[in-house]
Amino acid sequence: MSVTDTETGVRLFPSWKELLERAADRLEEEKKIDYALAVRALLGLPDPDYIEVAEKARKGLGHSVWFDFLKDQIDRPPRRAHDRSLELARAIWQLGSRLVITTNYDRVMDWACPDQLDLRRWSVEAPVEMVAALRSGMGSATIWNLHGRIDDAAKIILTAEGYKNLYPENGAPEAVYQAALATLRSLLASQTLLFIGFSMDDPALGLQLRDVDKIFKGSEGPHYVVVVEAQVERVRALRLPVEIVPVQGFGEPLLELVRAMGSEARRSGSAAGLGMGASSPSTVGPYDPNNRIFHVPYPPKGDQVIGRARALEKLRYHLTRGRRTAIGHAASFNGLGGLGKDTARCRICPPVWRRIPKWRYLD
Repeated sequence: MSVTDTETGVRLFPSWKELLERAADRLEEEKKIDYALAVRALLGLPDPDYIEVAEKARKGLGHSVWFDFLKDQIDRPPRRAHDRSLELARAIWQLGSRLVITTNYDRVMDWACPDQLDLRRWSVEAPVEMVAALRSGMGSATIWNLHGRIDDAAKIILTAEGYKNLYPENGAPEAVYQAALATLRSLLASQTLLFIGFSMDDPALGLQLRDVDKIFKGSEGPHYVVVVEAQVERVRALRLPVEIVPVQGFGEPLLELVRAMGSEARRSGSAAGLGMGASSPSTVGPYDPNNRIFHVPYPPKGDQVIGRARALEKLRYHLTRGRRTAIGHAASFNGLGGLGKDTARCRICPPVWRRIPKWRYLD
């Protein structure tokens, strides 16, 4: 919403309400008067459900005209964006994370990325790339358009039908975009997310936050959301597992806050995780062929991991009896990064290594 048009000086992209009001205009142009009246009536409600309104507009326009309409409203060339109005997007990149997730459909974060030559893009999901990122971290700056990109309009998640493809409802079939949902839940469980310019009103994303918080007993994250002071109580009333960072307002106050966060991240070397930031590898001793398993070239969790004595004792019992042992977590999260599997390996193996029989297999 901060990006302005070089040709008109006004905002380059419509708000949700403006987008749907224009959809009603298009319905009238297409002689779909009943649908146009329905869209305007729903928008006139005190608390309109924009997803429901969008579903009504899409149904009235039909797939072909609906996608043409979205591209006409959102598919803007970079020359139309006033350079100074991209400062907030640039400041977000300066936070240090190589992965930026957006539910917007535009290419603003693309335009602001300082590493244009090595920029990667995910539209809703990219299964091969996502599993590689969860396994080894991000090698390049990556933009994840979680709800789709305007240059792939058929995948845009804007209506109720589209939301079900990513966030299945209770009792509904599995998500169409299973890799995207699994990756999102993994990030919510194992990383810290900072929400900027995000209302937190999206019920589907809120459900994912709550589910992950319930599964991991509040030990995930922490996650933060930047909220203008006038909206703090509204966001707090949503009772989401996020910590609120208040800011005086949008525009310059928000820009100053994000810049200050970026400066602190660079100063302290605390850029975002998943191998995405400028974190320093831990110091390791010289390579020893007799101890090569424990040559771990990344920062261990150390004191972040406490307890679990019974789990470690069970692991020791199986290993010393020559049983192949897999270290994972609950069935739906088996093998995800950041849960402490490598820490458990490094904690348990040195004391028992010489007592492990022929099959020294640890997965």
